[in-house]
Amino acid sequence: VDVCGLCETVREEFVKAAAALKKEGSEIRLAEVNVSSEDSLAQKHIRRIIPTLKFYKKSKEIYYKGGRTADEIIQWVKQKVAPAAVELKTLLSADNFITENDPAVVGFFKDLDSPEAKAFRDVADTFDELKFGIVSRKEIYNALKVEKDSVIIFKATDDNEVYDGDYSEESLKAWIPEHSLPLVPYYKDSISGLLYAENKKKNHLYLFISRDDEEYDELKSVMERTARMFKGEVMFVIMDAKSRSVRHILEYFHLDRSDLPEIRLVNLTMEPFKKYRPEFELVTVDKLKNFVQSYLNGILKPYYFSQRLPDDWETKPIKVLSTEVFDHFIGNSSTDVLVLFHKDDCDLCDQFHGILKKLAPVYNESNSVTFATFDESLNEMTSAGETLAPMLVLFVGEEHKGYVYEGEPKLELVQMFIDSRGQKGGVRMDQVADSITEKDTRGDGAHSEL
Repeated sequence: VDVCGLCETVREEFVKAAAALKKEGSEIRLAEVNVSSEDSLAQKHIRRIIPTLKFYKKSKEIYYKGGRTADEIIQWVKQKVAPAAVELKTLLSADNFITENDPAVVGFFKDLDSPEAKAFRDVADTFDELKFGIVSRKEIYNALKVEKDSVIIFKATDDNEVYDGDYSEESLKAWIPEHSLPLVPYYKDSISGLLYAENKKKNHLYLFISRDDEEYDELKSVMERTARMFKGEVMFVIMDAKSRSVRHILEYFHLDRSDLPEIRLVNLTMEPFKKYRPEFELVTVDKLKNFVQSYLNGILKPYYFSQRLPDDWETKPIKVLSTEVFDHFIGNSSTDVLVLFHKDDCDLCDQFHGILKKLAPVYNESNSVTFATFDESLNEMTSAGETLAPMLVLFVGEEHKGYVYEGEPKLELVQMFIDSRGQKGGVRMDQVADSITEKDTRGDGAHSEL
């Protein structure tokens, strides 16, 4: 898209890769689309993530999962041109393949041109994290005690998994990532594509703990024993708090190493993801089982992180709101309430905050409008809805209807917005959601898939 720093950085490497492939006479072709001017293509081909790279092989689209440099792009596309499922023609090659790859995904098809074998090969192309082999020879069937055509995931430590579903690509894509992982995997970057695959189960339970924690062995055992009860419904994952790969996940859940061990259950069906926190501190199999079952039964309420407020938060000229007090404070206010939603490292947020500091004494004296702030870096939203800081919202009247300020950070314009009770320079909050979604889709401020 236009005006996208990351897009330009990736594009530079993409152009280098294209030139290198052309120079060596490769038949692989690279092309680009500016979705700012190709709206119909954007709506059809991207998932609200900019920049997006896709590889097309025999009209099948495959999302790019490689690195950002030209060399990494070249290496990835060359791998995709090669057959994703290696044909294993001898018992020795099959044994070596299974021994060297854990897990090893092997398709057994007497007819390699059958629709089932084709579906298996096409699905193999979509996974970078796994190694696929394909077998047709009878002597290998017999040696590995395979009685009929099937897909088997061979594992070094867990029981092998045998597929018994239909051979549609969709079914295979859903089954393979779920059954290729251990019962309770340790999170690492190399398996993230399997954990969060598009067709993967959407209920995850995370144990955040350091491997050298004195409770580690006991809690690992609790996780494994409980996971067996919910196999196929909830994926149990151990997050090693000292792993660099887990740092951003700790931040997402607003957890610090000093808080650990901690357990979180998350539903990944739709953003913003709903998170659940157990109320018990001593973790046992029975308590964890009841917690998960209560979630599956729809009994649990989501958990929203809320900052700890100072005792005098209500006495300040500009109130400081948290998730815990937000709904009650807005709902019980006898005046209109102007809330600045802000976050860290946001210059525009600071400009609006400066305006509020100047206006708050004026309106506090007349007791007509209450001023407040809400730090999105320290809180998660509930009924107030998703926002994109900085955002000024005026909650008006007994029904507390929200009006979003759409003007520049100028004192006189903000004052006009307040005095008109949101009618000048504002728009109803429920009308903003569509424009935010469209903005994300077009890539303004969107994040990268790379």
